[in-house]
Amino acid sequence: MDKEHKKDIKELMIDCSEGCKCHNPGIEDLCEAEDIGLEGFVKCLEKNPSMCDHSIPYGYSWYCSCAPRIYIARKFEK
Repeated sequence: MDKEHKKDIKELMIDCSEGCKCHNPGIEDLCEAEDIGLEGFVKCLEKNPSMCDHSIPYGYSWYCSCAPRIYIARKFEK
């Protein structure tokens, strides 16, 4: 990950709580999520999404509103 991406992610983390997985160094230990083209959300693929402050249930799925997580899912497809 280059310096520009790291800077962008750090700026997005301002609104994230300290317990959010996006605060962990690197992108290997992030929660599972998938970009499905929704503006402001990615689909949460975690087994217990209700345990996360950023997860939002809708229908039979859960969605993540964590800005750094959305950025990483879209830029790196992870």
